[in-house]
Amino acid sequence: MTSSDIDTLRPLLQKMPAAMWAADGDLRVTFAFGRSLADLGMQSIVGKTIDEVFGVRALAGSGVIDHHRIALQGQRQLFRYDFRGRRYDLLVDPVQGVDGEVNGCVGVAMDVTELRDTELRLANEVWLVEARSLARIGSWSWDETNDSFSWSDEMYGIFGVPTEEGAPPASLLAFVHPDDVGYVQASVRRAQRGGAPFTFEYRICRPDGLVRTLHARGQRIHGSMQSSRVVGTCWDVTDLGTASSWPERSAALLRAALEATADGILVVNRRGDVVTYNQRFLELWRIPTDIAERSDNAALIRFVKSQLIEPDSFTSLVRENHADPEGEYYYVLHFLDGRVYERCARPHRVGTEVLGRVLSFRDVTEREHLLAQAQHAVRQRDEFLSIAAHEIRGPITSIRLAVQHLQRIPRTSESVPKVLEIIEREQRRLVSFVDELLDLGRIRAVGLHFEIHTVDLTEVVREVTSRMASDLARAGSTLVLRDDEKVIGQWDRLRLDQVVTNLLSNAIKFGNGKPIEIEVLSSEGRASLSVRDHGIGVAPEMRERIFQPFERGVSVRNYGGLGLGLYIVRTIAETLGGTVNVENHPGGGAIFKVDLPLARGA
Repeated sequence: MTSSDIDTLRPLLQKMPAAMWAADGDLRVTFAFGRSLADLGMQSIVGKTIDEVFGVRALAGSGVIDHHRIALQGQRQLFRYDFRGRRYDLLVDPVQGVDGEVNGCVGVAMDVTELRDTELRLANEVWLVEARSLARIGSWSWDETNDSFSWSDEMYGIFGVPTEEGAPPASLLAFVHPDDVGYVQASVRRAQRGGAPFTFEYRICRPDGLVRTLHARGQRIHGSMQSSRVVGTCWDVTDLGTASSWPERSAALLRAALEATADGILVVNRRGDVVTYNQRFLELWRIPTDIAERSDNAALIRFVKSQLIEPDSFTSLVRENHADPEGEYYYVLHFLDGRVYERCARPHRVGTEVLGRVLSFRDVTEREHLLAQAQHAVRQRDEFLSIAAHEIRGPITSIRLAVQHLQRIPRTSESVPKVLEIIEREQRRLVSFVDELLDLGRIRAVGLHFEIHTVDLTEVVREVTSRMASDLARAGSTLVLRDDEKVIGQWDRLRLDQVVTNLLSNAIKFGNGKPIEIEVLSSEGRASLSVRDHGIGVAPEMRERIFQPFERGVSVRNYGGLGLGLYIVRTIAETLGGTVNVENHPGGGAIFKVDLPLARGA
C-alpha cells in the first residue's frame, strides 16, 4: 500500500470504531488510525517503537509486546486484555513482503466491553432462570389494563397444573383456599392503591387435593401510555414452615413427656445449677413455688435436706455425683415422715459431650411397705412352720409314749385310765391345731362358714368350762363364773364355742395358775363376754398386734401355740357384728372383752 493509498483511506480509517496500527520489522509504528486510539492513549505514536508505546504503560504486564514479537515470527496473535475499565480484543497479524519474508505486523484493537457485559447479563439471566427453576420460584404478571394474566413455567409445578394444559388460568384466585380469598384480594388492592412492594402468605388448593402454603412478593409497575401491571414471585413454603416449627414442636413434645411421667425429673448443668424440672418433682419434694421460681440452688438443697433422715449422707452423694459427671448413680432416700424415694442420676449427653445430669425421683413408699410386709410374712411363715412342727410333735410324742406304756403294762393296771386320759388330751390338742389351720385357710380364701341359730351364750360358756375343767386343774387355776341365767341371741353355736374355748385357753396359758373370772351379761340388745386372768398381762404396744395371725405377746420359747387363737376370735366376733379388745387390769393380768349384738343386723 502506497502513501497515496493511505492518504485516500485515512478519513475512512479514522472513523473506524476500533484502533489499527502497523509496525515494521523493528516494531516501529508506521501508521495508526481509528477512534479507539484515544481511548487506548495511542495518539501520535507513528515513528515510535512498540516498546515505547506499550512498554512504559500498564499494558506491559499483559504481554502485548511479546505478542507483537511472535507475530514477526509469522504467527497470528489473538488475545484479550482490560485497560482503564474497558475490555479489548486484539489481533496482531504478520505482514510479508514481496519476497515472502515477514517484514512487519499490523494490529487491530476492538472495544468489546458492551459485548462482554451483554454476555454476562445473558449468562446471569440463564443462571437466574436455572436457579429459580431449581428453587421452584415462580413469577407472574397481571396486566391491569387488559386484565390478562401470565406466569412462568415454575408456576405449573407449584400449583400442580400439568404443563400440557398450555395457557395459565385467568386468575390465581381460582386456586386460592376459600378461607384466604378475601385476604388475598385485600392484599392485591392495597398494592394497587399504594404501589409499594407487598409480601403475604396464602394457601392454595391444588387439583391433586393437596393444600399448600405459598409466600408471595410483588409490586405494581406503571408502564407507558397509562398502562400498569402487577408483577411478583411466589414459592411453596409449606415444608419450610413445618421445618421451622420443628424445634418448637419438639420442645413442646419433650415438655409434655416430661410432665406426663410419674417420676419427678430434675435437670442440672455441670455446675449443679438447675436447668429445668417437671411439676411432679415439686410435688414429690413438696417444694413451695417461691423457692422453685427463685432458682436458688442453696435454698433448694437446704429445703430438700431438711426432709431426710440422713441429710449429711445426701450431701455427700450430691458432691460425689458432681465430681464424676459421667457416672451413673442409684440409691434410696428415706424421709422423716416415712416416705421412701428412689433416686437415679445419669449423665445428660449431647453426642460425646456431657452437659450435666438428669435426676429422676420415684416414690416407692408403698412398694417398700409391701416389700416389708412380704418379708415379714415370710418370716412369720418360717416361724409358724417351725412352731407348728414343734407343737404337733409334742402331742404326737406324748401319744406315742402313752401307747408304748400301755403295751408294757397289764390292762388291769391302775395307771391305764390315767394314760388314756393323756392320749385323749393330746388328741384334743392335735384336733385344735388342725382346726385352727383349717380356719386360717378358710378365712384367707372365702371366709368362715356360719350357721345362724338361736343360741344361749351362757349355756355355751358352761359347756366349755366343764370340758376344760381338767386343763384348769392341771394349771392350778380356779374358775369364777358370773352370768345371767340366759343370754340368747342369733349366732353360730360352733363359732361361739371356739371364741370361749380360745379365750379360756389363753387365760389358762398366761394366768400363772391364778384364778380366772368369766362374766356373761346382756343389756340393751347386746351380749358381753369377758375373760379375766391374773397373769403376765399384755404390753400396750402389743394390744392390737396379738389379734393378727402368728403374733404373740411373749416369746414362743416360753409359751407354745400357733399364734392363731386370738386372730380367729376377732374374725368370728367381727363377722357376727361384734368387737373384741384387751385391757390390762389394775390388779394384774389381762381382761378380754367380746361384745355381740343379740340379733343379726342390730
